[in-house]
Amino acid sequence: MSDPQTLPPMSQRLVDFAGPEMPPAADERAYAAHIHIVITAWNLAIVPNNSKITHRFDQALLAAPIHLRRVFEARLAELVERKKKHFADDTRVVADARLVRNGEKLTLETKSYDFAVHGEKGL
Repeated sequence: MSDPQTLPPMSQRLVDFAGPEMPPAADERAYAAHIHIVITAWNLAIVPNNSKITHRFDQALLAAPIHLRRVFEARLAELVERKKKHFADDTRVVADARLVRNGEKLTLETKSYDFAVHGEKGL
């Protein structure tokens, strides 16, 4: 279970988790695409395989062309492993996220909750 008092804001945690592969915020389209992959991997690393989240994800993934699906699955597997290895103490899931542009600055705003405490009822 996470202690919200000791963890950084979820938006910062996701940027840290994304690591050096994160595109610069100036490229808003690439940044948005990457952050969505990062959020998906973060959540998949926390929720059980038979959850509503994984079921919806599996359904969406089946709609993708097979060559894209394989690339996406491989990238997600890398990120899920990174989450479990380096961020295991954080059991918050991202319930909502959006990018907000204010002039030249792009900010990630998130809503999250502790999955270990609340389970899927927040979804």
